[in-house]
Amino acid sequence: MGLLEKYDVELRNMKSDVCELDFELDDTFFELVEATEVHKGKLHAKAVVSKHALSYKIDLQVEGSVLVPCDRCLAEMKLPISASDELVVKYGEAFEEGEGVIVIPESESAVNIAWNLYEMIALDIPIQHVHEEGLCDESMAEILRQHLCSEGSDVEEVEKESCKESIDPRWNELKKLYNN
Repeated sequence: MGLLEKYDVELRNMKSDVCELDFELDDTFFELVEATEVHKGKLHAKAVVSKHALSYKIDLQVEGSVLVPCDRCLAEMKLPISASDELVVKYGEAFEEGEGVIVIPESESAVNIAWNLYEMIALDIPIQHVHEEGLCDESMAEILRQHLCSEGSDVEEVEKESCKESIDPRWNELKKLYNN
């Protein structure tokens, strides 16, 4: 992991049964985890580690914002993130990762949570992300309006008329069949 060592959670060397850790997640973090969905952001992560008889419980909380491309105009947009998750870490013979449970070898004293933090952020991003009405890049919105010729769109009446003229007349004949 090398550069991601600062996201290691020491388990064996815990001085008390509960420990709180804080992490700042910025553009460097996303570069280090080789993120595909998010490349920029500024978030604060908090990990509360509690020691139990045979396991450790890690409560994760992430707050902040990321920059993602708008699906409509492709300009960057700021998206708020607020996510939480819970991990259970146990010792075993070999490394395993399952649904909320991580098994690490007996020889390890720490678990790295960098990828878990990234997954929390990526899963909190909605499938569709677009600017609020009127905030899209105007030059890209204009290009989109020029090529948008579908019914039910938010194109003005004047543009709708020009779209009707540019539609292949064969489609109109097919629409007649569809309407029957």
